[in-house]
Amino acid sequence: MKKTCYIWVFAACLFFLLAPKSLASENTEGRDRYKKAIRFIKEKQYDFALLEFRAIIRDFPESRYTESSLFATGEYFYTRRAYYEASRNFTAYIERYPGSDGAIFARSYLLKIMQGIERPREEEVEALENMEMAFFSQPLVLLFSEYKEVSYKSAFQNNFTIRYYMDTIEVYRNDTLFLKLAQ
Repeated sequence: MKKTCYIWVFAACLFFLLAPKSLASENTEGRDRYKKAIRFIKEKQYDFALLEFRAIIRDFPESRYTESSLFATGEYFYTRRAYYEASRNFTAYIERYPGSDGAIFARSYLLKIMQGIERPREEEVEALENMEMAFFSQPLVLLFSEYKEVSYKSAFQNNFTIRYYMDTIEVYRNDTLFLKLAQ
């Protein structure tokens, strides 16, 4: 009996010594860097926050913080009017996390960027129309309400709300109308 107990203790110690370090480090380091980025945002040091978000994306691609970091990177470039970089990050976000809560808001950013093009080429106009139609592609069921509402809070501390009406979609960013689409 005592011998069996020693074997189990030895096996447990061996497991913890040889266990993949990535499991423990991914959760702590990814979390620590994410918290550091959020702290930079609260201190309005957005450039340092960007560096932390990019480090999370690069060093911990499978972390649960990567999704928020990728969205935040797109937001950073959007606020800096670096629309090409913003669209690259939002497109990557949508490709990697198509069913996530933030995907519809990433599409909203992309649509807003596309609408800002002064003299769009023919393929850009077509892409814009397709993107607008994608917002109305899902069936809407309204029971006892005039609209359906979905919310999302980004790492950059922006509160997003999208309201689906029967023939209109309104996207709010920090309670201010950000995008309005009519069918």
